Amino acid sequence: MKKPFTVTLVALILISCSIFSISCNDDEVPIDTTPLVSEPPALSVATGTTGLAAVSGGVTPYSIQIAPDSTIAIASIQTIGILDVTPVAAGSTSVTVQDNSDPPRMVTIPITVTIGYGNVTFGWTINGQSPGIQCPQVNSSQVRVTIDGYSPVTRPCNESAFTIETITAGNHTITAELLNPSSTVLSTITQSIFVEANETVLITGNFTAPLIIGSVNISWTINGQPAGSGCLNAISVRAALGALTPITEPCSSGELLLTAIPAGTYSLASDLLDAGNTVLDNIIRNVTIVANQTTYVNLNFTTGAIAGSATVHWTVNGGPNCTPNGDIRIVATGPSPSEITTTCDAYSHQFTNLGPGTYSFEIFLTDASYPGQQSSALLENVSVVDNANTSVSQNLNCLFCTGTDSAGWVQVDVTCGGAACGLTGTLYVIIKDCGTGNVPLNTESVPGATLSAGTPLSHTVSDVFSGGRCVVVFLDVDGNGQISTGDAISSLGETYVLVSGGQTATVDIMLDSVSP
Repeated sequence: MKKPFTVTLVALILISCSIFSISCNDDEVPIDTTPLVSEPPALSVATGTTGLAAVSGGVTPYSIQIAPDSTIAIASIQTIGILDVTPVAAGSTSVTVQDNSDPPRMVTIPITVTIGYGNVTFGWTINGQSPGIQCPQVNSSQVRVTIDGYSPVTRPCNESAFTIETITAGNHTITAELLNPSSTVLSTITQSIFVEANETVLITGNFTAPLIIGSVNISWTINGQPAGSGCLNAISVRAALGALTPITEPCSSGELLLTAIPAGTYSLASDLLDAGNTVLDNIIRNVTIVANQTTYVNLNFTTGAIAGSATVHWTVNGGPNCTPNGDIRIVATGPSPSEITTTCDAYSHQFTNLGPGTYSFEIFLTDASYPGQQSSALLENVSVVDNANTSVSQNLNCLFCTGTDSAGWVQVDVTCGGAACGLTGTLYVIIKDCGTGNVPLNTESVPGATLSAGTPLSHTVSDVFSGGRCVVVFLDVDGNGQISTGDAISSLGETYVLVSGGQTATVDIMLDSVSP
């Protein structure tokens, strides 16, 4: 039985060698005769790119040779079966790959190299800042860029970036120079770059250049007064240094700064302007700007007397009812804001040197004998005119002055009807003793109120003396602080409400008429 088995095995080996295209030696061991092949069979690559071919067959490792011109390209096999070709110069050559068999098998791959082109975009900053800021401060006008083998390209300093096109692919050196108006080089940047075919490489650099400019700080007073209180009807200050563009600042700021000024001596013209840009005063003087320094200039504008005054009178609980240690603090808000504190029993104070315009005066009453207690009232829409005194009066509702806490709250819910609906203005709520001519006990206002039939306006007045009170509500449309033509009013006039200590009384009022 062994003999037939042996014959059959030999037959299978012979058949196997034939079927799989391999040879067999005398000892009947199969030998690999697969040819070397390349895919693709030829390469065409451009400089600045890389060509790849897959090599298979034969016995590894492979060896390579470039002929007839080894200067055209560089070839290597870093990964088994992958031929990597890096083009160097335009032309044609071949790469021959040889396997490790005996005799060796080879495959030759034709290589064609063409010139590839790419683009280079160069962007720059100066001293870490944008060119728009730094170009004038370092006195630079242009940037010159040179790529080896190409003519220099010059662009404006403040352009910040530009692109040079059609640069041969491969390694290059780029040199950028920051120039002043005389073409003197202020700073240089040199970088090695690689340009890839059909791509744009972005290069950025920062020039370091010395500042050759200075600045001037201009401050001012008006009639010897600080800008905060002396400007009055002066609105702005305009400063022009030589031929440079004038700079304008609000008068109340008290100073302005001119920067990035080349060193030298200039004529500084400064104007004090009113709301219509009329020149109220003008000062001209020479100023020397020193590189990397700030020059300080102090000006005093002189104008005529443009001021008025306002006298604020007050009563307490309808008369001269100040407590022994009472103090009054008044905060004036308007063109010439100010604040004073005086004794309550002075019963008046005159504010002087007020710029013309509209003011409000908020009055606060306190007494050291009643810590934490305070009464206040607000006077609005007080008009002050030039060279005149305006007199106003206000009553302060002071609970602690009476030694009682018998006070409550009044919640007023306001609706509208007829022509009053849709009007907008300041809603005034006045609570007083009932009867004609009685001094209001509480007056409060709600600016920016709009009457709507479907949405009531609700406002709560606190610290209202207990007892029977009358409530007057109107919408001040024209902003004069009193009932006048066009204001929304109630056809019922005053509305009675009973106030109890520590409780809230609610009253509904409809503004259904427009004052004739």
